[in-house]
Amino acid sequence: MIKKEKERGKISPFFVMEMLQIANERQSKGEDILHLEFGEPHVSPPKRVICAAQERIKSDSLGYTDSVGLPELRSAIADYCNKTYHSAIKKEQVVITPGSSGSFILSFLALFKIGSLVAHAVPGYPAHANIISALGLKPFPIVVGPETNYQPTVEHLKKLKNNISGIIITSPSNPTGGILEMNDLKDIISFCKKRNIWIISDEIYHGISFHKKAISVLDIVDISNEKIVVINGFSKYFAMPGWRLGWSILPKNLIETFKNLAQNFFISAPTLSQYAAIQAFNSLNDFGKNVALYKRNRDFLLKELTRIGFKEIFKPQGAFYLYLNVSHLTNNSTLFCMRMLNEIGVAVAPGIDFDPFEGKKFIRIAFSRPLRDIKAAIERIKNWKLIKEKMAGKK
Repeated sequence: MIKKEKERGKISPFFVMEMLQIANERQSKGEDILHLEFGEPHVSPPKRVICAAQERIKSDSLGYTDSVGLPELRSAIADYCNKTYHSAIKKEQVVITPGSSGSFILSFLALFKIGSLVAHAVPGYPAHANIISALGLKPFPIVVGPETNYQPTVEHLKKLKNNISGIIITSPSNPTGGILEMNDLKDIISFCKKRNIWIISDEIYHGISFHKKAISVLDIVDISNEKIVVINGFSKYFAMPGWRLGWSILPKNLIETFKNLAQNFFISAPTLSQYAAIQAFNSLNDFGKNVALYKRNRDFLLKELTRIGFKEIFKPQGAFYLYLNVSHLTNNSTLFCMRMLNEIGVAVAPGIDFDPFEGKKFIRIAFSRPLRDIKAAIERIKNWKLIKEKMAGKK
C-alpha cells in the first residue's frame, strides 16, 4: 500500500548514528570509549585540501556556486572517472550534491513515481531504504548472502514476483565489504535494460578494495543514454566525511531535471568544500596509503577475532567494515551492542540497522579507526566477562 501523505517522513532511525550519539555522550562524561561503530576514515584529508580551504577562507569569497557545482570540480571529477574507468564522461553529466545522500534524494525524486518499487540488497546501507520510504516510494529488499559476496545477482532479479522500477547496487558494500563480480554486473545491466529498470550504482567505497578493483558500471557501458545513475562522493576514499560533498553522474536526459531539483532543494553544495575538493585529485597517492592501513586493520581483526573463537566471519573485499555473526552470544544484537558499550566501552553497530530480518544475529565493526584503537578494543572484547563465559560454555 502506498504511504499516506501524512505518514511520509516517518522512518526508522539510523541506529549507527544513535549508537554514535550515545557513545559520544558517555565520552563527554569522561568515559574511555573506543569508536568502532561509525564508518568514517580516521585519517586527515591531504594537505593540499586543507591549504585550499584555508586560502578560500582568507579570500572571503564563499557565496553560492552554480546549483550543479563548480565547473572546475565537475571537470576534475569527469577527468578522474575517465582515467579510472576508461569512460567518456562529460563535465555536464556531473552534478555536485551535499554528500552522496543528496544525490540519492535527487535520484529518487527524478526517476520514480510515488509508490514505485525500488530494490536494494539486504543486508545493506539502511539510509537507502529509509530515504526511499520517506519520499513515498517502496523499498523492495533482496536478501543476499556470502555465497554471492552479499551482492544481488541476475538470478535474484529473475526470481522477483514484483515489477521493480529501479535497483540500487553498492559495490563494495556496507556492511559486508562484498564486491560484485564483473560478469554479474554485466548481467544485471543487461537484465535491467531489457526490462526498463533504472540502476542507481552507489560507488561511495570505490578505491577502497584490497585484492582487486571494484568494477564500476562506467567500466562496462557508456551511461550517456542509459537508465543508469552513478553516485559517489568524498566521504570515504577521499577521507572528507564532514565536508559533506557528493556527486552524481547522469545520462544526458536527466541533467536539466537534476539541476532544477538541486536549485530548489539545496541551492548548492558547500562552497568551501567544493574549492578544497578540487585539490583531492592532485593528491591521489595519499589515498592508496590509506587503503593499505585499512587492509592492515582488517587482517588484524580477522586473525584476532578467529583466535577469540568467532567462526562465521565474512572476509571483506573492500570498504572498511566487518559484519560479524554473534548469534552464539546473543539473539538481540542491539542489546548486545549496548551491553558492550556499557561494560567495556567499545562502540559497534547492531546488525538490525542493515538487515531487518536476520540483523539481530550480527554486529558491524568499522576498521577505519587507528590500529591502536582496534588493538585496544580486541583486548577488551577478549577479556569481557560475557565472552569468557560464553566461549567457556562452548568448550
